[in-house]
Amino acid sequence: MKILLLMIIVFFGGLVQMAAENTLFYDSRQLTCDLITSICQDKDGFIWIGTDYGLNKFNGIQFTHYYNNPKDSTSLSDNSVKALMLDNEGTLWVGGIGGLQYYVPEENAFRTIAFEGSSFLHIKCVVQLRSGEIWAGSSGRGLFRIQKDVGRAIQITEIPEISKR
Repeated sequence: MKILLLMIIVFFGGLVQMAAENTLFYDSRQLTCDLITSICQDKDGFIWIGTDYGLNKFNGIQFTHYYNNPKDSTSLSDNSVKALMLDNEGTLWVGGIGGLQYYVPEENAFRTIAFEGSSFLHIKCVVQLRSGEIWAGSSGRGLFRIQKDVGRAIQITEIPEISKR
């Protein structure tokens, strides 16, 4: 009897494992848009998914959606997210058609970076250099050095010498 019981437990345990391996953790209808443009995972384990219509945060169980709200200056500046990047401090940077922002989790809010000479800038990529500097690449306006502490970006007209370390 004990052997039969053990075989039944092993059999059903195997079925549960097979079912779990073939189960999707999400349905595409849970995302703000099926057109995914960028993805990253933060230090807390959240998976951030940028799309052509909004930003999604997945906590392993459910999604939280972030959109532009014209009446809220701390919302996404535009729904078209083109770039996501986590810096060395764990800050999430969001680039898109509406410019560049970073996420402040304590406030569940986004802070906007001001770009000299333009209120509208299409950010295509964001990177952090070994030096810790953050650069943003734009569509048609070139590269910018980000000064997070003052909330602005300065256009890079000359590329500094890069260390050969």
